[in-house]
Amino acid sequence: MAYLVLITYNMLCAQTIAAKPVMIGQMVPDVQVNNVRNHTQTSFKISDFKGKLVIFDFWDVNCIPCIQAFPKLDSLQKEFIDQIQIILVTKTAKNDLDKWYNVRKEGSALHRYTPNLVSVIQDTVLSKLFPHLAIPHSVWVNSTGVLQAVTQGHYVNSENIRKMLLDRNLKLPEKKEFFSYDSKKLSFPQIYIQYPEKLKYYSTLMQFIPHLSGSQSRFKIDSANMTVCIKRTGSILTFYGDIFSHYRAAGNPYDSPYYNYGKTVVLNVKDSTRLFFKGNTNSEEYDNWKLRNLYEYETVLPLMSEKKAYDHYLEDMNKFFGLEAKYEDREMKALVLVRTSNNEKFKSKASSFERSGGITKEGTSFIRNGSLLSIVGMLSENNKNKPYLFIDNTGYKGRVDIEIKSSLKDIEKVRRELNTKYDLDLVERNQMVPVLVISDKNKEY
Repeated sequence: MAYLVLITYNMLCAQTIAAKPVMIGQMVPDVQVNNVRNHTQTSFKISDFKGKLVIFDFWDVNCIPCIQAFPKLDSLQKEFIDQIQIILVTKTAKNDLDKWYNVRKEGSALHRYTPNLVSVIQDTVLSKLFPHLAIPHSVWVNSTGVLQAVTQGHYVNSENIRKMLLDRNLKLPEKKEFFSYDSKKLSFPQIYIQYPEKLKYYSTLMQFIPHLSGSQSRFKIDSANMTVCIKRTGSILTFYGDIFSHYRAAGNPYDSPYYNYGKTVVLNVKDSTRLFFKGNTNSEEYDNWKLRNLYEYETVLPLMSEKKAYDHYLEDMNKFFGLEAKYEDREMKALVLVRTSNNEKFKSKASSFERSGGITKEGTSFIRNGSLLSIVGMLSENNKNKPYLFIDNTGYKGRVDIEIKSSLKDIEKVRRELNTKYDLDLVERNQMVPVLVISDKNKEY
């Protein structure tokens, strides 16, 4: 009996130790991990990979950057095939993951970037050993089983892997998550919690805080307190992009089809580098730029319309940053989508619940139960470097089914398909369009 008690006690102790977060420089407990895919077994122990550099990549189905990194991670695994083991880890359950694949179908990033790597789903063990809030989250365990680094996802590259393989004491920039809060509550009252009775209406702008977790609110009504709230995180240009896109939360105009990927933006400013980042966003340079040029904006106002709240938002931005932003109508070169007949060859045959779009593995661009404006957006996205805009002048408001087998960058082939299949055309013309103009208030140059 004493022997059995001792065994039970030792097992409980091992589980308790395994549940504790591991710090950099500590040995990783030799825990068993279940729910494993793309592996010879449905489970493994940490010691199974002894002698290899192990990189755990934590992800989630809602994290598009995580999913878009899968091909890169696949490639790295092949490059260092016998020296490393990359393991994808998600808390998502099998049923939820299968549902996600079925709902998103071929138009989704998850479908296009299905990984071949060893994967852990419905994880309950590794997330306790390596707790985190923000993803992508990369954990590096060296060949002796010691936690060597915890980094942002973009640090997982060939150069850093080679360095790690050569030096088990190498340090990489640590991903720190030192600030968290309840995302269902406003952030500003939590920061100034010592004066809750004095806080009613406010606008606040803070410099970017890395890994600050929580949802953003484009426009939220609190009927109980008779207030409205806007919470946004981004660059100066992101804020203006939201304000002038009729409350669509368009974000950075250079990444938004609403602004034709920056073609309908004019910057009359001395220093444009503080408005948006030009360069590789998967870099240490971008991490440093964010600390100086991203902001956390939050305002709480008396109950009012969305338009009035956004007028206040605009006043705040102009005041905080010494800028002036407005729309101006300017004549610009455009490819305009028009109808060549009254036939509705593109009219959707899908049920009202079906709606999808994207690019298939064969390269066919498609919209099912979507809008003609969506096709215009896809053309704009695929022709960012061309000098003209893409505009929908069809006036058609119904739902459409469109398939284009040609590359969206080959405009002439796209035109032929649109003409032949759908009685649509892209016509080149100069057209007056609203342009977002941002200027310094006090020009000294």
